[in-house]
Amino acid sequence: MNRSDSEQVRVQIFRDESSAVTAALRLVGDAAMPRPLPMVLEDFCQSAATLLASPIVSVYLREEEEEADILVMRANFGFPRAAIGHVRLHLGEGITGAAAEYLKPLAVGQAESVPQFKPVTGLGEERYPIFLAIPIMRGSRPVGVLVFQRGARTYTVEEVTLATALTATVLLALEHSESRQDKSLDQGQAARRSARLEGTALVEGQALGVAQTLPTFTELMRERETDQHFPVNAVLMALQGVREELDGHLRALPDDVRRRISAQGLGLSAALHDSRFEEQVATECGRQTTIRALREVARSYALTPYRLEQTSDQSGQRLADRATEIEYLCLLLGARVLGQKVPTPGSVLMLPERLSCIVALAAASARCAAVVVANHVRNSDAGIAILGARKIPLLSEVAGLFAWSRPGDRIFVDADQGRIRINPSVGELTRLRRTLGKSAKG
Repeated sequence: MNRSDSEQVRVQIFRDESSAVTAALRLVGDAAMPRPLPMVLEDFCQSAATLLASPIVSVYLREEEEEADILVMRANFGFPRAAIGHVRLHLGEGITGAAAEYLKPLAVGQAESVPQFKPVTGLGEERYPIFLAIPIMRGSRPVGVLVFQRGARTYTVEEVTLATALTATVLLALEHSESRQDKSLDQGQAARRSARLEGTALVEGQALGVAQTLPTFTELMRERETDQHFPVNAVLMALQGVREELDGHLRALPDDVRRRISAQGLGLSAALHDSRFEEQVATECGRQTTIRALREVARSYALTPYRLEQTSDQSGQRLADRATEIEYLCLLLGARVLGQKVPTPGSVLMLPERLSCIVALAAASARCAAVVVANHVRNSDAGIAILGARKIPLLSEVAGLFAWSRPGDRIFVDADQGRIRINPSVGELTRLRRTLGKSAKG
């Protein structure tokens, strides 16, 4: 074989592998894109599932909670979305936690045959007993675990090598996200960090306000050095206050909007007055600190679809939607207990993933200036009708929203044109206020 023949063979080999190589390179490019981290990791899991022929791919990230480090599922392909954020393991716990503790990839042929295996009740992992767990390393410290699962054929050495290489893509996404979050938020810097972004208008209108996000359970726990244990009666009184506000606004909605909420099958009114929910809140708050208790209640609802042996797709989706509503109700309750009123009047509420009815009611009740969602919002979502009834502008699919905007930024939302302006200049602010003033008089 002469030299030209040898080169021809090598080129042919690369052509044969081009689809996998292209997909891997695309993952690296996507990881560096200015998008919310949950969206980047979700797309990564879907692509990685194809690359390694795995129906289940999960990304667990290491998070600190007081004295313990835990691994939280922050992205997944294959399991219902409600699992994200609710499947949690300590370092060393389960095959996933063991990979983080040993700092080595773990490939397991039959999960239930090894002592490290810890099944999550109702998740259905027994259908995918073949595991590959790879620690995501930053220097000598694990910052997460990348997990692949399937039902047949153990992972080969080549697949373990590829999966290990893919952890670098997750680390790149984390570092880009952290880099964006670490930028200074002082007013001078904010003024220079200005952008025009486009999205899909779901409720028309124009508004100017200050950017705000809803807190997470972790952020609520960080409000104080330690998560406090508030009296159960105080928590139930706060729950009553939140319920009355939301339920009052629900009753004030037009009949067609309430019918649309009912048709979506969320049982929103029942969620606001569910005695079982109130009992769970009282029980959990009686035996652990308040925000942890509320997080546990939300987690129990999120895992309900997995605990049922036979659930139709439609029924499972309704349970998942209801779990989302309960989670936001718990977050609003936690903020109220800590003395926070979120969202605040006149704010532009920024959401990373979806618009729930509870959040839409809270935004309407607080008279938010506008709501902006980074991800896609289903046209059937009743939250659109709630905001539409109160003429609160709503934009969805705003790419780069969390890369460019921060809580406290000034944001002009032009849902008539499907655009937002982050941190307008002083001259622009003056013109925008005049425009909005004329519109209000008109």
